[in-house]
Amino acid sequence: MDNNTNFFLWIKAAIVAAAGAFGAAFGWLGWLILAWVGCMVLDWISGSAAAAAKGNWSSAVAHAGIWHKGGMIVVVLVAALADCVLGLAMQHLPALGIDYTVLVLPVILVWYIFTELGSIAENATDMGAPSPPGSPSSWPPASNWPSSRSTGPTIPLTSNSNPPACKESLQVGGFLCHSLCHSL
Repeated sequence: MDNNTNFFLWIKAAIVAAAGAFGAAFGWLGWLILAWVGCMVLDWISGSAAAAAKGNWSSAVAHAGIWHKGGMIVVVLVAALADCVLGLAMQHLPALGIDYTVLVLPVILVWYIFTELGSIAENATDMGAPSPPGSPSSWPPASNWPSSRSTGPTIPLTSNSNPPACKESLQVGGFLCHSLCHSL
């Protein structure tokens, strides 16, 4: 039993050492990038599983998903480049007195992480996971929501059919949800 315990201690020590080295080398931004990449992979896997569970998996759709992820990578690279350019500009304009490290890249990464997490949750409900009442999966399809550009038929929405999240959107800081709910 002692050999097994030592084996697992060695594994834990190796994981902690690797995580410590990664953190020392890349800092909090590295962990943010790692979380985003993990979310992208999980979203692609869960999306494929959800499509397979519904019986409509398509390699063309899977390839489109990969291209979509590639586009996200390009946006993240552009954000990193923008941070580099802003950092250089602030470094060579000392009269401004601004100490700039990064801003654009973390904002983009956090946005993409939340987007991926929402997509993963949507995929889970598509695979049959239950969702609480009032969650986005219980809302009417977005294609039926009224739009300023839409002239086609829409479903009538009463004040009782608005998602419960809209009532508290200002408290959560969801200006998009607030705008959407009040345009319904």
